[in-house]
Amino acid sequence: NPGSNAINLSKAAYEPASGEIKLEADAQGRGRVVHYVIEGKAAGNEMSGSWSHDDVKGDFRISRQ
Repeated sequence: NPGSNAINLSKAAYEPASGEIKLEADAQGRGRVVHYVIEGKAAGNEMSGSWSHDDVKGDFRISRQ
């Protein structure tokens, strides 16, 4: 529960056949709007993929217990 730090998604897409997910959101960061793009794939109890904003990129893996 992010409380007051919640970020609304501007775009969200899920492709059930492949498990591919794409999310986009804009958030305030250091006095300006930062556009985030998150792309991944869901399989079983895990989702993994990549995220980016501006020139910053990274990978992630999350799982449900």
